[in-house]
This record gives sequence, structure tokens and C-alpha cells, in this order.
Amino acid sequence: MQVDLPTTAPQIRAFPDGHHVVVIGTPISQGGEPGKEMYVLDLDSGNMRRLLERGGLYQIRAPAVTRDGRSILFADQVRFGIAALASDGRSVPRMLFPLTSNAWNADTGPDSAVYIDQLERPVSLLRFSASGGHAVELGHYPLHDDDAQFAVLGDGRAVWKEQVAGRDRLVIVAERKEPVPLSGTDEETTFPVVRVGAREMAFAIGQERRTIGIASIATGRIERRVAFGGGGLSHMIATPNGKTLYCTAAGAIWMQPAAGGSATRMRAGSAVAMDPDGKFMAVIDLREGRTRLLRVPLDGGAEREIPMSGNARPAPGIESGAISKDGKLLLGLQELDSWFISPAVIDLATGRATRIPIDALGDAFSMAWTEDGQVMASVVGLRAALWKFRPEGR
Repeated sequence: MQVDLPTTAPQIRAFPDGHHVVVIGTPISQGGEPGKEMYVLDLDSGNMRRLLERGGLYQIRAPAVTRDGRSILFADQVRFGIAALASDGRSVPRMLFPLTSNAWNADTGPDSAVYIDQLERPVSLLRFSASGGHAVELGHYPLHDDDAQFAVLGDGRAVWKEQVAGRDRLVIVAERKEPVPLSGTDEETTFPVVRVGAREMAFAIGQERRTIGIASIATGRIERRVAFGGGGLSHMIATPNGKTLYCTAAGAIWMQPAAGGSATRMRAGSAVAMDPDGKFMAVIDLREGRTRLLRVPLDGGAEREIPMSGNARPAPGIESGAISKDGKLLLGLQELDSWFISPAVIDLATGRATRIPIDALGDAFSMAWTEDGQVMASVVGLRAALWKFRPEGR
């Protein structure tokens, strides 16, 4: 039995009998997103029994099994706490105690104690030279939520995100200046965000990210709304003339007219960047356990893979303005000698990768060129602590 697992942290724990394990993942034969379901796997027979249904009310992570094998614990990212359910699946989960931050791993001790690895992943918007060196922070967001994106404006400012009263809103940030709201709407505005032509910005409206708002950069007024039918938006780029948006959602790339109308599925893919001349896209394709960087012409020509030098593999995030006019792509690389995803420049003609050494430690998930040839990047940091929780009276 093959299971598609989330890649951030181990999501498997063994039962005391040595014949069963609890797995957070998705059977490859069923498709869907990895890490959405919890199963008990019989190692002898290969049979799997699902404990929590797909599309349920829980976001599950960090499984653990009690020492008697009767209960399974997991971190519920919706309620932000540790929950427990019977290993036979005959009861609904019950909350044991709350958490103060995200949990990546959990385990249990013989004294019924629970050990939790809690992490904080703040994300910063940085600007630095393409040759490396000191990185200047333009914006800061306390929590990384897998969509640390931004959009570069022509005057060196950027569109970023901040949280006000528990809701996200897009703001314009610049060095040593207070953030300014992008739009005057009271609705939640969030990533993805992209500049559309010279005067407008396109962004997601609402938590489900199924509506695209297109607003004037000068006034912040939303000029039009576009209903997107491809699912929850994850990334978005625009053609240089601003007439077409290319949106990624549910593992596919969609063509969406900026003026409105139905979206058309173009191909599979997880992230895209647009050539400044609008002739091709760089696409990250994640399929069959392999990450590929592709050059996809927009005139219907044949796609080709860009073989990258070295053993580093590309990270899944690409920003809208990541390709320069001379064919240099900004991309995060996962290298064998580093825990973090490093900023790098990829020569699209040769595939040569050159790492950018900066003084900020973290994962460079999204990067873009500024008008003056510098680099802007969202870099996700990492702070972790190990916690021990004991039952009352012990």
C-alpha cells in the first residue's frame, strides 16, 4: 500500500505491538492532497483503516500512540490543541489541552506524559542584493501559513499582508514607513496578489479565495470582481498587458480572463512565473515524487524541462516577477547541506544554479526582482521548543 505523506515532518508512529502504525496521509490510488487523513496501517497484511474522514472538521498533524496502544493523539490545527481518540476509531476525538503554537511532532512517555515539539514560523519580507550580503526587512508577519507571497510595485514598494483583529488585509510596505492598506474594503483581502498592468493589483478576497478583486493601485478602489471556478487560489501571475491571469489551484494552472468569465484549465502545476515579455512561463511541476522546472511557451509550443546543475531541488514557490529580462529566475533551492531553502538564481538557458548568501536565516519560499535589479523575498524563520505535558496530579 503506497501512501502520499506530507513532507514537512514525519507523520508516522508505531503501536507498541510492532505490527501497526498510525499514518497521516492519503493513499496514492485515491489521489487528493497529502496529509489530510489519518489511518491505521497493518504492517503484516498491508490493510489500512481510516480513522478520520476526508473533509472532516480537523486539520491533523503530529500523531502519537499511548503506551497501552488504546488511544491515538494528534495536533488539531483548527482548534489549536492536542486531541485524542480511541485507536479502534469508535469514538470522536476529544480535546485534551490547548497549544500555544504549531506542533510538528508528538510522542508519549511511560508515565502518560505527552511530549510536543512546538514551533513558531514568523515570515519577513526582505530586500537584498543579487550578490548577497545584508538583507533589509520591509515587513513582518507573525505566522507562516504556506502562502508567504507578495507583489513588487514599480517604485520599489511592495504589497504585503498584515493581521488586524484576527483578519488579514493587504498593505503597501516600504522601508522605514508605516504600512498603508491597499484597499479600503472591509472584506478580508489576502494572497495571492499580483500587479496587473501598470495601474492595478489583483488579489484574493475572502478566506476561501474563490473571488479575485482587481483594484486601482492609486486609489485602492476595487474596480471589478472576478469569480474563480478552479478552487481556492494558491498563486497568481498576469500577462504583461494585464488581460490574462494564470492562477494555480488544486494542483493545476488555470487561464482566467482579467475582465471576467470562465477559467480554463491549462495544465498540472504548482507554481508559475511569467517571462517579462510574456512569451513563456516557468512552471514547477510536482508529480510522481519528482520536482521538475519547466519552460512552458504561451504560443502553444513544446514544453521543455530545465535541468538544474547540482543536487539541489527547487522549492515549490515562485513569485510573479521572478524572471528577469536576461532570463535569470529567482528560486528557492533545497540543498543537501542545509535544513533551510536557500535563495538562488537559475540561468534558464543553462540550468546553472547560483546560491545567494544573505545574513537572514530561514526558508526563501518566494522571490522577485525589483526595478533596480535587487531581490525581494519572503523568508520564513524557525523557532522551536520541546514541551512536556503531564496529567494532573502526576
